[in-house]
Amino acid sequence: MYSQAIPDRLILFDGQCALCHTWVRFVLRFDHAQRFRFTALQSPTGQQILDNHQLTRDHFDTFWYLEHGTLYSKSRAALRIIRQLPLPIKLLFMVAIIPTPMLDRLYDLLAQRRYALFGSKDLCALTESTHQDRFI
Repeated sequence: MYSQAIPDRLILFDGQCALCHTWVRFVLRFDHAQRFRFTALQSPTGQQILDNHQLTRDHFDTFWYLEHGTLYSKSRAALRIIRQLPLPIKLLFMVAIIPTPMLDRLYDLLAQRRYALFGSKDLCALTESTHQDRFI
């Protein structure tokens, strides 16, 4: 399916989105077990995964999470990741009591305004971090 080995628990994010960079830094800070790997949607790996799942390669309005061959997006992706982080962060999983369609609508509203609210970043800002080995 993939031309290169794709690690499990891979978070795909918009490499130019400042909010996405904040999310990645948040996960890095609390992922003490180093479960997660990261790649920008604009990267060759990100583009390959989007192709393999027949998703658009140039519209990055959500981040994706690839776990055990299944690709999750929006609130489902975030909740699957949060559930694997340690306490007290794991307590954020309680938002799962809110119906997924409502969570996804809130996600979409924020995603539509993320550049205006948070700005954009250069992908290098993350890949030059001390966690460089966790980025693909």
